[in-house]
Amino acid sequence: MEYGKIIKQALEIAWRKKYLWVFGFFASMGGGGGGNYNNFIDKDNASGAASGVWDWITSHPGLVAVLILAAVGLFLVLMVLYLVSKGGLIGSVSRISKDQPDNFEKTLGYGLQFFWRMLGIDILFGLGYVLILGITVLPPVMMIIMGGSAVKVFGILLIILLILPVIALLYCIAIIGNFSYQIAVIEDRKIFDSIPAGYDLFKGNLGRSVLLGLIIIGIAMLYVIALIIAMVVLAIPFIILGVANLWAGLIPGIIIGLPLILIVSGIYGTFNSGYWTLAYLELSAPKNAEPKTEPAIIPDV
Repeated sequence: MEYGKIIKQALEIAWRKKYLWVFGFFASMGGGGGGNYNNFIDKDNASGAASGVWDWITSHPGLVAVLILAAVGLFLVLMVLYLVSKGGLIGSVSRISKDQPDNFEKTLGYGLQFFWRMLGIDILFGLGYVLILGITVLPPVMMIIMGGSAVKVFGILLIILLILPVIALLYCIAIIGNFSYQIAVIEDRKIFDSIPAGYDLFKGNLGRSVLLGLIIIGIAMLYVIALIIAMVVLAIPFIILGVANLWAGLIPGIIIGLPLILIVSGIYGTFNSGYWTLAYLELSAPKNAEPKTEPAIIPDV
C-alpha cells in the first residue's frame, strides 16, 4: 500500500478543490477538549461566585431559557453541518479520485443524501464508546470514590492496567467507524450493512488499517504543533500593538487571524476526510477490481 501516494493525493485535492474547504471546516469540528482548574481556584471565592451565579439565574429565568434554547439551537445547526460535510466530502473525494466532475452543489447533494446514515453511524459508535468506557472505566472509578483504602489502591491499579488496552480498543473502533462512513456513501449501503462491512475490511487489513491510523495521528500532531507555532509568531506584532493600545492590537488581530484559522481548519478537514476516503478506495480496490468471469463458450460439434 502506497501511504505516501495517499497523503500526496489527499493534499493535492485539499489544495486544488477550494470549495471543499467549507465542508472541511465543519467536518473538522468533531472533537473537543477541557481542563481541570480546581487547584487554581480558591474554594471560598468559588463558593461565593457560584452563589452569585445561581442568584442571577433565579432572577432572570426568561433570559436563561432564551440562552439555553440558543445554545441548543446552535449545537443542532453545527451538528447538521458537521454530518452533511462528512458525507459530502466522502462522496466528492471519491468522484475526484476517479476523475469525475465535481463541484460545490454535488458535494452538498452528497451530504444531504447521506445525512441520516452519517447520523445513524455516529449515534451507534457513540453508544459503543459510552458502553465500553462504562464497562471498563466506571467500576474502578467507583472503587476509588466509594471504597476503603485497599479498594482505592486496587481501583487505581486497575485503571493503570486498563488504560492502554481501552485506548487501543477505542482506536480500532474509530478506524472501523471511518471505514463504515466510506462504505455507506461510496457503496451506498445501509447503516447496518456498512458497520459489519467496515469491521470486515478492518479485520482483513489489520496491519495496514492500524498503520493508516497511526500515520494520521502523527500528521494531526504535527498539524497542531505547526498551527500553535504559526499562531504565536503571527500574534507577536499584535501583542506589541496591544501593549500600546489594547484595541489597536485586538481588532486587527481578530480580523486577520480568524479568517486564517478558518481557512487552515478547512484545508486540514478536507485533507483528513480525503485521506480516509483514498485509503478506503485503496484497501477495497482489489475486491472491487476482480474481473467478472465470462461464461465458457462450448463450440458446436
